[in-house]
Amino acid sequence: MRSLVKIGVSVVVVGLGALACNNTTAVTQGIVASNVQPAPGGVGCSSPEQFIYLPENASVPGPDTNDPNNIVITGTADDVLTCSVIPNGANFDLSIIAQITGGAAPGTLHIAGSVQPRQRDANGNPTATGDAVQMGGLTVDFLDPTKHLNEKDCYAQYTLADNGTPGFALPGPADTKVNKDGNAGAVWLSVFCPTLKNLTTGKSGLDGCEGSATIRIENCTTK
Repeated sequence: MRSLVKIGVSVVVVGLGALACNNTTAVTQGIVASNVQPAPGGVGCSSPEQFIYLPENASVPGPDTNDPNNIVITGTADDVLTCSVIPNGANFDLSIIAQITGGAAPGTLHIAGSVQPRQRDANGNPTATGDAVQMGGLTVDFLDPTKHLNEKDCYAQYTLADNGTPGFALPGPADTKVNKDGNAGAVWLSVFCPTLKNLTTGKSGLDGCEGSATIRIENCTTK
């Protein structure tokens, strides 16, 4: 798998900070790069590497964050994005679903759990210490007609996914947040699942897999 360190994964037309206002109705949009591959020593994993890519025509390791033409609006063709970013004390409860509902490679990526906003210094810049924090306890499902892989203790970081593991820090604007009006949320981070469990009955070749995804999505619900 090529590294996401150089190209990243991106999403929005106007940037993470420009969320919908009260008098507008903005649809969910984003870019997703998710991959499944053998974990270290996971010789039993024969799953194809590419999982959900939005846009679908990207090549491994996923869509280029630097190309605004990669932005996908939910409902385009057979692509569906659903997300919620719900404030919960100092953290945010996430539910993110990225689906390809038809074509040659249908599938669903589901991410659920709680994450904290990005840690920043007095000048508003992300800190290396904060970006190294592994926000655990996320549940992630990789589901398609050939398999169902699941892990209940995945972790998130504000880093790029580099061959299935955390790489360089995401760009400065990456964060999890809601707008000042509280009516739209956005999330830009990566999730890592080093010990995916094969829930597919009678299906071999799916043991010893790990999964990762870099997502950047905006205009999520906040309730």
